[in-house]
Amino acid sequence: MPAAGSGGAGSASPAPDPSLVKGTGASCSSYGTPMNGKCGGYYCGVDQATLAKAVDPSSKCGGDIDLLCRNKVVIAVGTCARQVKSAMPLATNDELRPMIQACVFEDAEIKMKTSPECLNCTIDAAACAGDNCLIQCLAGDSAQCDSCRKMNNCEMPVFTCGGLPAPF
Repeated sequence: MPAAGSGGAGSASPAPDPSLVKGTGASCSSYGTPMNGKCGGYYCGVDQATLAKAVDPSSKCGGDIDLLCRNKVVIAVGTCARQVKSAMPLATNDELRPMIQACVFEDAEIKMKTSPECLNCTIDAAACAGDNCLIQCLAGDSAQCDSCRKMNNCEMPVFTCGGLPAPF
């Protein structure tokens, strides 16, 4: 078998191109589901094939494009974070984190396809929302919650920590 390109990776895949998603998330919601052949969440402006070309599969959160495109982890973290925070409003983020992780990992698909390290990146974003946008986000996903999260840069941990291209 011939070697495929430089770097010795042995893969014929071209290098990821994060610019393919740049600017596509401006009109997306963090909680959006896939629609009309496009991904959900902040990647609503692209289809799964384009997202696959933009994401480095070796990044902390880049291993499963389908799961990323369906926005399943972000939605699960938000739901679990609200449930756990509502039950324990005085608990610290460090106390809440393992409970949120356990709640999210109750979903067998997420547990199988998402590393704890990747999940922690998404939980970091939820912790930021809890610290800065509790009133706007505790009742559920909404435009007001997203606006507050964007204003406080809460979604960026998912991208920077997870190694995902930011769609903003």
